[in-house]
Amino acid sequence: MSMGEKAAKSVVVIMVFTLLSKFLGFLREILIAAQFGSGMETDAFFIAMTACTIVMSVVGAAIKTTLIPVLSEVEDRLGKEKQNLFSGWLLIIILGLSMAFSILGIIFAPIIIRILGSGFEGEQFDLAVRLTRIGYPMVMFLSTNYVLHAYLNNKEHFFLPAFVGVPFNLVYIFFLLGFSQFGITGLMIAAVLGAAVQMLIQVPKSRKLGLKFRLEFPEYKPYIKKVFALMGPVIIGTMAFHVNTVVDKTLASRLAEGSISALNYAAKLNSLFLSVFVLAVVTVIFPMLSKETRKEDKNTTLEIMSSSLNTTMIVVLPVMVGIIVLAPSMIYLFFERGEFDSRATAMTARAFRFYTVGLMGFSFKDIVSRVFYSLQDTKTPMNMGIIAVVGNIILNFILIGPLGHGGLALATGLSGIIASALLLWSLRRKMGHIMGKKILRCFFKSATAALVMLPVVYFFNRWITDFLYQGRMQEFSALFSTIFIGAVVYYIVARLLKIEEVALLTQGVLAKLRGFIK
Repeated sequence: MSMGEKAAKSVVVIMVFTLLSKFLGFLREILIAAQFGSGMETDAFFIAMTACTIVMSVVGAAIKTTLIPVLSEVEDRLGKEKQNLFSGWLLIIILGLSMAFSILGIIFAPIIIRILGSGFEGEQFDLAVRLTRIGYPMVMFLSTNYVLHAYLNNKEHFFLPAFVGVPFNLVYIFFLLGFSQFGITGLMIAAVLGAAVQMLIQVPKSRKLGLKFRLEFPEYKPYIKKVFALMGPVIIGTMAFHVNTVVDKTLASRLAEGSISALNYAAKLNSLFLSVFVLAVVTVIFPMLSKETRKEDKNTTLEIMSSSLNTTMIVVLPVMVGIIVLAPSMIYLFFERGEFDSRATAMTARAFRFYTVGLMGFSFKDIVSRVFYSLQDTKTPMNMGIIAVVGNIILNFILIGPLGHGGLALATGLSGIIASALLLWSLRRKMGHIMGKKILRCFFKSATAALVMLPVVYFFNRWITDFLYQGRMQEFSALFSTIFIGAVVYYIVARLLKIEEVALLTQGVLAKLRGFIK
C-alpha cells in the first residue's frame, strides 16, 4: 500500500469515528437537557465544566502540536528506545504538573467561580464550587490523554486517539439513562470517569508500542525544555483566538436580541464540519510531516502538504456550496423546536452562511500551521494568527453596521482566509516554493465540480420540498435526499475531471469496506 493510499484509509477511519463521537455528543446534550432542563443546576454544571477544562483546552492543543515533532527528533537522534523512555518521562512530568494544578483548582474553586460565574449567589454559587472541586481531577486525565494521543499518532496509530471520544460520551449516556437519580453531582462524576476512560484505553496500546518509565532524566532535559519552549507561542496564538471570540460576543450583545445565540449555534455547526473533515487530514499528515522534515527532504514535505490541501479542498468546497444553499433547512431540522422559533432559524442560518466563507481558509490554516510546527517553528503561526485576529476585529467594526451579526460571522470567515494566505506566503518565503501549480489545478477542477453541483442542489431541493408535505420527517427526507444527489453529481464530475485525490479517497473507502467485510 502506497503512502497516499495508507493516508487516505486513515483519514476515512478518523472521519467515521469523529462523526460517531459527534453524534453521541449531540445525543448526550439532548439527554442532559431532557434530564436536567435549563436552570440553576445546569448553569452551575456548565460553569464548573468550563472552570475544569478551559486551561486544558489551550494547553492540551499545545501539547499535541509540539510533542509530535520533538518525538520525531528524539527518535532520529537517539533511537526508538530512547524515544519511548523520553515519552514516559514527559508523561510523568505532565501528570505531576496537572496534579499540582488540580490541587490548586480545588483549593481556589470559590475564587474561580466568582470570576467565571460572577452572577452566582447563595445555593447556586455553593453548588458550582462543589462541582468544580469534584471535576478538577479531570485535568490529570485530560493532560495524560493529550500526551498519549501525540505518542500514538507519532507511531502512526490513529485508531485509538480517534476513538476516545466514543467511550467518553458513552459513559455520560450510560449515567443519564441508568443513574440520573444521583443528580447533577453524579453528572460531574460521570464527566470525570469519562475522561479517565479516555486515558485508560490508550495505555495498553502505548505500552505495547514501547512506552517505558525509567529514571534517565539528564539525557532528555534539552528535549523536555524544547517541548515547553515550543508550547509558549501555540498557547499565545490559541489565547488570541479566544480573545477574538470574546470581542465577537461583546459586539453582538449590542445587536438585536438573539444575535449571540445565533452566532453560537452557527459557530458550533461550522466547528463540526471543520473537526470532521479537516481534523482527520491534519491528524494523519502531522506525524508524516515531522518525520520528513527530520530527513530535510523539502520536496516530500511539500508533496505531503499539497496533497493534504487538495484532499481537504475536494471535500470542503462542495460542503461550502451545500451549506450556502441548504443552511435554512439544516438549522430548521437541527434546532427549530420549543423556544427556538423561525426568527432564530433565519438569524442562525444567516450567520452559518457567512461563517462558511472561511471554511476553506481555516482548513488551509490548520494544515499549513502543521508544516511550520513540524519544522519546530511555532512563532510564525502565532504571529500570522495575531495579525489575522487584528484583521478580524477591524473587519468586525466595518461589517457590523451593514450586516449586523452576519457581519461578525463574515469577518471571522474572512480572517480565516487572511490567516491561511499569510501562512502560505510565509512558507513560500521559507521553502522557496509550495507546489502552487498543483494546488491551483486541483482548486479549479474542484471548484468546477462544485459549481456544476450548485444548481442541481438548489433546484432539486426546491422541487422535493414542494413535492413533499411539510413536517420534520419530510424536511429530513428532503435535506438528505438533496445532499445525496449533490454528492453523486459532484463525485461524477470530479472523476470525469480526473482529480487525483478523489481517486485516492475512493481507494481508501473501498479498502476500509473490504476490511470490514473480511
